[in-house]
Parts: sequence; structure tokens; C-alpha cells
Amino acid sequence: MPPPPGFVDICGVWLPRCKRGNDNSSPHLFPRSFVATPAALSALRAAALAVADGRPLLVEGPAGCGKTALIAALAYACGASPVLTLHAGGDAADARALLGCYVAAPPPTASSDASGSSPAPAFSWSPGPLSLAVARGRWLVLEGAEAAPADAAAAIGPLLDGGPLQLPSRGQTLRPSPGFRLIAAATTRSAPAGPRAAAAATSRAAPATATRSAAALLDRGGWSRVVLRPPSREDAAAVLSARLPQGSAAAAALAAIGLECLSVARLAEGLPAVSGSSDDNDGGDGDGDGDSSPSAHASALLASVGLSPGGAARSGRQPSLRDACRWASRVATRAPAAAAWMLGSSSASASASARPSSSSSPSCSLPTALRELAAAEAADVFAGAAPDPDARCALAGALAAACGLPAAWGSARVAHGSPALAVAADAVSVGRARLPVAPGRSAAALRASRAAGASRAAGGGPSFAPTAAARRSLEALAAALSAGGAGGGDGSGSGPSSPAPPAPPEPVLLVGETGAGKTSAVQWLAAQAGATLDVVNLSQSSDAADLVGGFRPSSAADAARGLLGSLAELMRKTWPRGGHDAFLEAAAKALSRKQWGRVAAACKVALAKVRKEGRSVFFFPLPGLSLLFSCFSLACTRKGREGYDDKIRKLNRKAMLRTSRGLC
Repeated sequence: MPPPPGFVDICGVWLPRCKRGNDNSSPHLFPRSFVATPAALSALRAAALAVADGRPLLVEGPAGCGKTALIAALAYACGASPVLTLHAGGDAADARALLGCYVAAPPPTASSDASGSSPAPAFSWSPGPLSLAVARGRWLVLEGAEAAPADAAAAIGPLLDGGPLQLPSRGQTLRPSPGFRLIAAATTRSAPAGPRAAAAATSRAAPATATRSAAALLDRGGWSRVVLRPPSREDAAAVLSARLPQGSAAAAALAAIGLECLSVARLAEGLPAVSGSSDDNDGGDGDGDGDSSPSAHASALLASVGLSPGGAARSGRQPSLRDACRWASRVATRAPAAAAWMLGSSSASASASARPSSSSSPSCSLPTALRELAAAEAADVFAGAAPDPDARCALAGALAAACGLPAAWGSARVAHGSPALAVAADAVSVGRARLPVAPGRSAAALRASRAAGASRAAGGGPSFAPTAAARRSLEALAAALSAGGAGGGDGSGSGPSSPAPPAPPEPVLLVGETGAGKTSAVQWLAAQAGATLDVVNLSQSSDAADLVGGFRPSSAADAARGLLGSLAELMRKTWPRGGHDAFLEAAAKALSRKQWGRVAAACKVALAKVRKEGRSVFFFPLPGLSLLFSCFSLACTRKGREGYDDKIRKLNRKAMLRTSRGLC
């Protein structure tokens, strides 16, 4: 029986289709990035029942179990995507960020009274994502709810009790509009495997304050809970196979290799391996009978290189299906020759579905080049975070053995490999990675960028030495920047009919001692690729405003430095023959002595001369310079800015008119 108009059938549950958002005109109920395994459909039905009940939804489960993919599929089916998503962990998601705050209004462009005086500064209310979702009837997803601060839990509390949203800063209450849904995703940690790993996990336990903050939100009543378990081996294989080219005879073999590498990485961290059922993956050491053979084979691979579960190769991460999806996306993206072989081969179909064991391996049906590519990507994805160099090499050897290669090949590649380095007109190639030149870069600009990256800004000499260790770091960096990550979030893959859309490049974290060459490698690679590199120096005093922006007190010195630099550039372009060095030197001397009146007078004289001579300034944004001058005058004393506001307003109008004429 089809659902009535305005409703959608999600696994037997009728939900109203959102009136706002996308119309979901696609013939598919779920997005292409969602793999409809039996466990995923069962969890989706439970989530649909919670949404139909009208209560807030809390999705819990370990990392990589499919929480984000489940929420995205539910929102897509209901026509609610795109949804408002907020990462609730950290101080950036406190009650002020959720509800909203008062911010300074933008500066007025014209006076509001007849006298021409500037209106008084004002503040306006900027609603937060929670207030917007409640007022407009949108879906709000809180990622990382297990780390939400206590004040955020207090702000969400009235909604969990079925009441309105309280806005203490404004003295108002907001009733949820029709269509509003509050969904939270919380990550739980997997049970460690073995007593040694359990002791290490106990020593790394979260502080009591963080536990209490998370309990303040997660332990409140009013949630409809949906608990997800780690995917079984069959479900994980289906997700990985969907990441690989469709119709490939080797897709199943590569998926089995990816699961074997994931099991090795999880055992190295002291976590249970990927077993035959989700119950086996949820805890225990996975060394029992039946479906425990993958765990036994992964343990044997670790033992062959001298590693033990939860030993020296432990990095503190939780390798999950998300990492295996990144590995599969990398393998499918690179090696076009291997991809052509995969699409055309049919002789390997019988052996491609073989289970990994101590006697047979799915990699036997794959060519050597493809196995080497799989082992190289596995070393970066699964072993790159190991802090100990010797343990990293040993783990890379175990991963190479899982791909059907000698363990010595993987260890030697990580420890002593020297990838080939080639710089071409359209790309930079480092080993297996090929990073294309930034789009829109002309040949002259690319040559200038590469020449600047080949020498230091001061002192001369090469700024980057392509040693073997530096080339290995460059290859790992370029491989991450040129690969499409695991789009779709936790444990999602592409659908059975077409591959998932490409995801943005993977984020990279470079860890090393001071002077190890982290910054130099990034700067050299950006220069050779013609990419714009923005460097932000972070410290313990840095906060989110240093990255995303924010309000801070302005001083006259800050405004004057930018103003004087723009003035010097304008004068050099307006009068190329020079003759203004003494003028600029006097202005710089006034700036160093904090004589703001003289700096402002110098800018007024220069702008007046440009206006008097009637020179065309379409090559330089004169209105922008006038805006800097206006900001500088506002930062000065009250006596100084009273006489400047009206003049700057008139000057801006004339400058804009002259600029438009010059452009025409």
C-alpha cells in the first residue's frame, strides 16, 4: 500500500515529507552514498519510528558504525536535507553558540538624519543554529554529543522535556515550528581486547569533568535512543565493494583485503577485529570459534612481524570502517591500468570471493601492481599514525602480508623507500601520488611560484632538500591531498548502480619534532602545485576565532599600518616617476611616533591630490583605501574623528563614481 500524498514510506514507517528543503525528485529513496544492508535498514526503521513519535533522536554507537550515514539517509528520504549540522564537542559549541548572541551591526553607509551626523553604533541579535532550527522548522544534527559542554546541555534541556526553547539573553521563548527535529550522534568506545589493552584504556580514561558534562546531556530523559553496533564482516564487505568500480571481478577480493588490513590495525590498537557478526565486533578479543578465523589470521600476521595486540604500534586511535572506506577510495582512484584490468577481468571471479585464511588469500587473484598499491595505501591509512618508527615499519610489514606481499617489502618501503619526484607543467608527481596544478594558474604565475619555492626569501640557498625521508613525507602528503576521502561519513559507500560522488581531499596532520621539515614540505609542495598557502600559527592561547574569525578590539595603530601601506601602493601606481619618498618617510615617522593626526593629514593630502589631478585610479580600489581611512579615523580620538566622518563619506561617493568611470 503506497503512502498518502505528502508522506514517504521508510522501511514500513510513514513519515511526513518536509515542505522546506529539497524536493527529492530523484527516483532513489536514499542517497547514492548509502548502502542498504539489512542491519542499516533495521536501524533506519528504528530511527524512523523515533522521528514519527516526535521526540528528539539520539543515535549511539562506536566510531565508523554508520551514525552519520544513517542520519543523512533519513533526512534525504524525508526531504529535509541539507540539515543544520553542529559539532557539539569543545567550547565552540556552548550555549551562546547554540542560542545566539548580540553582535556589532555593520557600519552604516549613509547618515540617518538630516544633519548628516553618523548614527550611534548599534548591536543586533544573531541567532544560533538551534534558534534558527526551532524558529524555521529545520532539522538540527549535533555531532559529537558525548563531548557537549554542560551549559549546552542546559540550553537543550527544555526541548527534551517537550517545552519551548528559552532565550535568556532576550527574555524570550521559542515554540518549535512544525518540521523541527533535534538529532544527536554520540560515539562510544569499543571494548579493548586483552588485559594489556584494557589497562592502557583505563589509563587514558577521560577526565571526570568531561564525563559529567556528557552525562548531563546524554542521560537526560526525553531521547529516543537508537544504538548501532559495529557492522558485521558481510555488511562491511558490501560497503567496501560499493566504493570500488562496479562490475569489477576483483572488487570482492579488494574488499576482503581491506577488511583484513582493518582487522590488523584494530588488533594493533588492542581492539577486536572485524568478525562475522556485529555482536562479535562489539567486545571481546574475538579469539573464539567459528567466525573468529579472521581475528586469528590477523593475530598471526602481527606475530609474524614481532607485534602483539595493543603493543608498541598503538597510537590511541580507533581504526574503523571509515578508514577502510578511505583506503578503498584511494585504491579505486589511482592506478588506471589496474582499474582497467579490474573491469575487464573475469577469470578471477571465482577466487575473488575467497575468505582470507592462513592457507588462501584473496590477493592471489590480483596482479602485483595492484597489491603493491593496496599495501602502500594501507601503510598510510592504517599505520601512518603509529608514534614509534620501528613499530610503524613492522605494522606496515603486517599490512603488506595481508595484501599478499612479503612483510619485508612493506617494512623496507616505509623505512628506506625513495619515491620518484617529477615536476611537470600540469602536475607534481611524488611516487604513486599525482597532485595537479591549481586551476586558474597561468604558466607565468606557476613559474614564479616555483621559483619562489626553490629558494629562501632571505639568505639564498635551497629551502627544501629532497632527501629520501623528505620524499616519503611528500608522497604521503600528496597522496592525501590528491585523494577523494570517504564521503558519506561513517561507514557509507556508493550505491549499487553508480559510484558515490567524489569527496574533498583528506585532512592531514603532520606530527614531528621542531625542525623536522613539516612546514618546509608543505610550502614546497604548495609552491610546485601553484596553490595559495595560508599559514596560521597556533599556540595554547589560540581559540576558534583565530581560524573562523570574530570580533576583537581595534586600535589606531592596527588601522594606521594598513592605511599607510595602501597609501604607499596607491602613490607608486599613480605617480610611477617617484618624487614622493620624502612624503612617505614623513608619514612613516609619524606612524612610529603614534602621531595619528599627522598620519590622517598625510592621507587627506594624498587623496586630495589624486582628486585634484583627476587621475584614473581604476587599477587600485580607492573606495577600499577610503574605507581604511574611515576605520582609522574612528579608531582615533573623538576630536579627530568628528571632522573626518563627513569628509570621508563625500570622498567615498566621489571615488566610487570616478572608479566606475575608469572601469567603463
